[in-house]
Amino acid sequence: MLARTEKGEQIQRDVHDVTHFFVPIFFVAVGAAIDVRSLNLGLGIGLAAIAVAGKMLAGALAPASGLRRAVICAGMIPRGEVSLIFAQMGLAGGLISAGLYGAITVMVIITAFTTPLLLRILLEKRPAEVVPAEAADLVMDAPMDDERRRGERRHPNPD
Repeated sequence: MLARTEKGEQIQRDVHDVTHFFVPIFFVAVGAAIDVRSLNLGLGIGLAAIAVAGKMLAGALAPASGLRRAVICAGMIPRGEVSLIFAQMGLAGGLISAGLYGAITVMVIITAFTTPLLLRILLEKRPAEVVPAEAADLVMDAPMDDERRRGERRHPNPD
């Protein structure tokens, strides 16, 4: 939402620096909270299987026609840091056990590593398409494209 404002590029640049500082600290804190002795690996694998099955079912039931449902399903699989944040809050508040916290962390790790592999299989490489002008408002630059463009402006090619 903020990316579309006149200050969007500046906000992205400023947040980029902050996230590079805090994200590693967050993941260290998550890892430090895992009690390996009470880690329930079986439950973590089961939660990952349920998460994948739920996403597959939800993607398969998408109502629009012409969708690549398998790609939608695979893209919805990762649970990410939001799950870790809630799990950490639950652990700190005494709402979940250390074993369940470890299982949730295992589920997040499994789904995080599974998704890129599935997407690589499902999305074949093909040449870029020309997008009609009426559909242009649906196309957005990827954040890495913005960084490349900024980098080219800062460090012009001497050739």
